[in-house]
Amino acid sequence: MVAYDARGHGESDPAPADSGYSYDDLGADLEAVIAAAGEGRHVLVGHSMGAHTIAHLATRTGHGSLAGIV
Repeated sequence: MVAYDARGHGESDPAPADSGYSYDDLGADLEAVIAAAGEGRHVLVGHSMGAHTIAHLATRTGHGSLAGIV
């Protein structure tokens, strides 16, 4: 299992003022986390903004490594 703090949340650094919080940006961060997790199929779990980020990633990229979304 891998968990991460989205930019500006928890222990992550904030993005520069007035930028960096679009779902394209957040989706790119999530793609980097998935890539770092290694090959294989992944089940993503998100709440609130995290759920929106997952939905954005799944519908915009057709990410082939997703086994499920919760």
